[in-house]
Amino acid sequence: MKKLILSLWIILMISILAAGSADSLFLAADQSLLIMPTAYTMPKGQSALTDFEIILLQYSYAATDRIHLTAATAFPITKELIKTFSLGGKINYLKQGKLQSAAWTSYTPDVKILTLGNVFSYGNPKGSLHCAGAFVYTFKESQGSALAALGGIKNFSTRTAGIAELIVFANNDIHNVNEMVNTNYINTLVLGIRFKGNRMSWDLGAIRPLNEDMGELIALPYLKATFMF
Repeated sequence: MKKLILSLWIILMISILAAGSADSLFLAADQSLLIMPTAYTMPKGQSALTDFEIILLQYSYAATDRIHLTAATAFPITKELIKTFSLGGKINYLKQGKLQSAAWTSYTPDVKILTLGNVFSYGNPKGSLHCAGAFVYTFKESQGSALAALGGIKNFSTRTAGIAELIVFANNDIHNVNEMVNTNYINTLVLGIRFKGNRMSWDLGAIRPLNEDMGELIALPYLKATFMF
């Protein structure tokens, strides 16, 4: 269970650092799905503050229409949580009709984790599909991991939308005894609903690892609030 929680934490931190906003028609929280990022970037000068699961905070600022900068951290209830502070950036390099693509990077100084990723998005504000991949390198342990995600969002009405995501996190474990490398896969399904607002939106969802034994627990609850300004 500890490995599961750690893997989900890494997935969440990687994804929120890559979040950006859709276009001039966006409402609050159009910048991402429940967890995974999109290729969309905010209009120049736009800011967003997102609260994940109450404890994780993210601030994003659009330096240009295609480039934005992000800072994220766990709410510093204790001094140890300050070590989660991370910086990220994303650049949208492709806009062709309904298809867009963006590359991103993030870095967490204390644990020395670097992330390089890319995401493709296809659709419009009423519905879209997204496919993302990322490479995660831990300098302290000289280990690399990979993340892939596929998701979509579809409006039920002008103010509500359904969201589904499938996230695969491949974590390499190196055994010092025989130098063998074992790859552990965490396949995670995320389902939820978004309540949209012009300046504030709420996401309610559930996270379910598909290849982990959770006992009688059906899913982990998920809550996200986004404020645009």
